[in-house]
Amino acid sequence: MTQSAEQHQPRDDSSGTSMGTPSPDIVLSPDGPGAVREAANPDPQIAAIRGEGIPFILYDGLEAPQHAGSRRRGSEASETSHISNMTIWDRGEAQYRAEHPLESPRPANGVLATPTNESPEPLVDRLLGLRTESGQSNGAFFYPRGEVEALITADEVARVIKQGRFFLGDKVLTDDEIREYASRVCLDTLPDGTRVSYKRVFAILLLLRRGWNVVLFVDEHICDAQLPLKAVLVSGKVRMRHRRADADLPCLRNWDNLAHSDFEQKQWSMLAPFLAKPECKRAWFYQLSDKVVLPWTSKKACVREGGYGSISKVKIHASHHNFDGGNGFFAVKEFKPIKSPPTSGADLSKDFEREIEILMRFSGDVHNHLISLQAAYRHGDTYCVILPWADCDLKAFWKQDTIQEPLAKRNLAWLLSQCVGIASGLQKIHRYVTTESTTDERADVSPHKKIYGRHGDIKPENILLFRDHENSKDLGRLVLADFGLSRFHSEITKTYFTYKDIVSTVTYRPPECDMEERHVSRSFDIWSLGCVLLEFVAWYLGGWNLVTEFVTCRQTFNPLYPNWLVDDFFEIVRQERSSPGTVFVRVKCEVQNFVDNTLHAHPKCSKPIHDLLDLVMEKMLVVESKDIGKRADCTEVHTKLQNIYQKVQTMAKYTEFRTHSGMTKTLNANGRRS
Repeated sequence: MTQSAEQHQPRDDSSGTSMGTPSPDIVLSPDGPGAVREAANPDPQIAAIRGEGIPFILYDGLEAPQHAGSRRRGSEASETSHISNMTIWDRGEAQYRAEHPLESPRPANGVLATPTNESPEPLVDRLLGLRTESGQSNGAFFYPRGEVEALITADEVARVIKQGRFFLGDKVLTDDEIREYASRVCLDTLPDGTRVSYKRVFAILLLLRRGWNVVLFVDEHICDAQLPLKAVLVSGKVRMRHRRADADLPCLRNWDNLAHSDFEQKQWSMLAPFLAKPECKRAWFYQLSDKVVLPWTSKKACVREGGYGSISKVKIHASHHNFDGGNGFFAVKEFKPIKSPPTSGADLSKDFEREIEILMRFSGDVHNHLISLQAAYRHGDTYCVILPWADCDLKAFWKQDTIQEPLAKRNLAWLLSQCVGIASGLQKIHRYVTTESTTDERADVSPHKKIYGRHGDIKPENILLFRDHENSKDLGRLVLADFGLSRFHSEITKTYFTYKDIVSTVTYRPPECDMEERHVSRSFDIWSLGCVLLEFVAWYLGGWNLVTEFVTCRQTFNPLYPNWLVDDFFEIVRQERSSPGTVFVRVKCEVQNFVDNTLHAHPKCSKPIHDLLDLVMEKMLVVESKDIGKRADCTEVHTKLQNIYQKVQTMAKYTEFRTHSGMTKTLNANGRRS
C-alpha cells in the first residue's frame, strides 16, 4: 500500500500544541494594513539585505515607519524623527550579513555515505546541543546564529536530503542533484543576483524531523532572509505564508495543522536578533516582536533600580553583537514611566524617547566620563536601552571602599581627575554642538546648530564607576549616566525651564525647585554637582562613616515636606521683623558648619581639598538672587577644577600644605556669606 509523504513525515512531539489547535500567535486574518504596502515592495526582506531601505510592511506585528523621503523635514519635524531614522525592523539581519558576509561553501563530497552505526552523532542531536537558554522569564531559548551556521555544512545537508529523498513525493533526486541542493542551502544566488542562505530554514526543518523538505524551500526561494513566516487561520486550518502573498506556500501543501503550528513556534528560536555597535551619534533602535527571543546567555535581573527604570546585568552571546569591550556583559535598563505632579498619568514611550534622543547625541562619542549608548530596543511593550556594564555606582563605591592615604599625591590626583572629568562631561551636555546637518533646511540656519541642555538628576547613584581589572592599582573612572530627566533646547530656549516641569531627586535639588516665582536654568546641575562633590570629599577624608555623619547633621524639616526629614543642602527661613509669609532661602547652616568645622578642619585635608571645598561653597552652592548673583557656569567650574588638578600634577609643595588660608564664613540674616 502506498502511503502519502505526509503520513511518512516524523513529527517532533516537543511542542505543547495539540493537533488542530492553532498557536496563540496565529493571525486570524491575512489581510491588514501591511497588505497594500507589500504590493509596492514585493520582496522587502531581500531589499533590506541589499541595503535598499526599510521594508514597508507590517513586520512581526509592528508597523514600519514611512520612507525617509516622506517624513517631515524642517523646523516642524517631530522630536522622534532621529529615532525613526535609526530604527531597525529586521532584527539586525542586514547588519549581521554586513558583519558576516556569505562565503562560497565547500562542495559536498563526491560520495554520499549511507549512515552506519559508526556514524557521528545525528545532526539534529548536535543542533539541539547548541540550544541556549535566554534570561527571559518565560524560559525561552535560542540557537546561536554563528554556531548554527558553522554546524550546517554542505556535507551534512546532503546526508539529510539523501535520507529523506523518498519523502519528496514525485521529486526524484540523483546524487549530483542532492549535492547541488546542499551547496545552495549554504549559499544560493537568486535570479536577481542576491546571495542568500537557507541554513536557518534547514535547521528549523531539522528540528521538525523534516530536514529534506529544504529542497522544496530552495525551489521556491523561501530563504533565511524571508523568515519569520506568518501563521494564518484559513477555513479553520493553520497555514504558514510568506508576507508578500495571500496564497499558501506550495512547499507546505502536505503539512497538517500541527506541523504548521510547530514551524511558527520553532522558527523564533532561530531568529534571535543581532545588535550592532553604534556609529558617531547613531545608535540603533530595534523594534522587536514579543515573540523574538533575546540573545542573552545570562541575566541577573534588577541588580539596580532607580526612579525611572530597573537595570539588569546581561551577557550577550558573541554571535549576536559586535559591541566593544565589556567581556560580553552589558547593562539593560528597562524603563518605567515617570510620574510627576502636576501632570497626571505617564507616557512610557515619551519617557523612553526623551532619554534615547539624549543618549543618541553622545553614542559613539569618545568621552571617558559620559555614558555611551550601545543600542536600544522595544521588545513587545517593553522599552530598554543597552549600556556598558559598570562595576558599581558612586554611592555603592563609597560604601565598599576607602582611601587609605588621602594625603598621597596619586590619590589626590585621582580624586581631582575624576572631578574634572565629570565637569567636562557636564559641560558637553550644557553646550552641545551637533556634527550632523540640521533638519531645518532654511538657508540662514548654521549647519552646526548649537543645542543647550541640562542633566537634571545629578546624584551619586547616577555616576557610575568603571574599573580596569587588569590594573590592580586602578581606582576607577567615573561616568555620568542616567539622562532620564535631561532636556535639550536650542538657543532660543536655553536659559529657563518653568519650575512646574521639574522632577528631581530631593536631596540634590537646587532651591529654585521650591520657589514658584523662579525658573530653572542649566545652573540647576551646578548646584547638584556641588552637593555631590561635598559628599565626595567627605568620603575621601573619612570614608562612608563621614558621609553618613554629613547626611545626618543636615537632616531638617522643610515646610514644603511636612513631617519629613530631608537631607537637602538649603533651607527656607522666615525673615525676622518682616511681614507674615516673608521667607528667604539660604545654604543650610549645618552644611556650612560641617564644611568649615569637619572637612576643612580634618587633619588629612590638604591644600587641593581646601581649594575644592572653597570652589563648591563660593561658586556652586549659591542661592541665586539679584543681590547674591549667580552660580558659576559649567565652563568656569571645569576650568577651576582643572587648575587645581594641574597644580597637583606640577607643584610638588601644593599637596603638602594642610592649613586653610580662607577665613571662616558665616551666614548673616539675609542668607549671604560674610
